[in-house]
Amino acid sequence: MSKDEVVALVERMFASGNARRRELELQRQESAEQRKQRKEAQHLERAERREQQKLQRSERQAERLERLWCTATARAEKCLANEEERERRDSARVAAEQARKAREAHLSREREKKAAAMEQRSEETWRRRQSSARNLKDL
Repeated sequence: MSKDEVVALVERMFASGNARRRELELQRQESAEQRKQRKEAQHLERAERREQQKLQRSERQAERLERLWCTATARAEKCLANEEERERRDSARVAAEQARKAREAHLSREREKKAAAMEQRSEETWRRRQSSARNLKDL
């Protein structure tokens, strides 16, 4: 081989080596770019998943609060109904007590009238007997 051929061969080897190196570097850069894109995609997916989980937690929290509100409202309504029922029973009890007292007072007045009438009759009877006894004496 001549000197020119050797130089040409070496230049071709260097050129092909440089081309291969450039190709490997491009592949590495491309791989680095792909890795970077993959990491960014993973980061975005994780962020999206976190946001989705936050949203789901918020929805579950809202459902729990709604159930608590419904339960509290139902309890309050039940308490109110119980209180109204208690007040109604108390009112009925007071009215019954007042009616009982009025009846007792009425019966007491009736007994007093009867007792007064009986006393008056017994006095009249006594007077008649006295009168009869005097009339008998006078005879």
